Amino acid sequence: MLKDFGKKISKACQSAVEEAKKAAEIVSVNTKISRKESEMKEIFTKLGEQFYTANVDKENTEFADTFAQIKSIVDEIKSYEDRVEELKAVTKCPQCGNEVSKSVTFCSSCGSKVEHKLPEVVEVEEYLCSACNKPMEEDAQFCPFCGAKNDAE
Repeated sequence: MLKDFGKKISKACQSAVEEAKKAAEIVSVNTKISRKESEMKEIFTKLGEQFYTANVDKENTEFADTFAQIKSIVDEIKSYEDRVEELKAVTKCPQCGNEVSKSVTFCSSCGSKVEHKLPEVVEVEEYLCSACNKPMEEDAQFCPFCGAKNDAE
């Protein structure tokens, strides 16, 4: 009876070891599958970028909508990048792409001269109080500085 019990325990242990080996191999194989799928996605991404670059300027009605979506996203990203540069008070060097402070004229990375875009000047018509000559809102009834009645009405 004890021999039979020992054989059953030994068989159960061997079975558990085999199941553990299978589980470990399943994890290993699934990891390899995931890596290959990621590798394939990278290749498809590169292929798509190459196709886009090679065909974006062609009259291709089959992909025109997709190309337009991509262009819209590219333009939106560019506007965000411009805003970040504006907030950081930097611009990109046209030669090497390094960030260059708007307070300098030459790139510290490659030495190229950097032309900075001048901000667009927007003319705003200013309304001045006829009594004190200080700025006030056009639709204000009275000057907030001297209290004079607005003559522009």
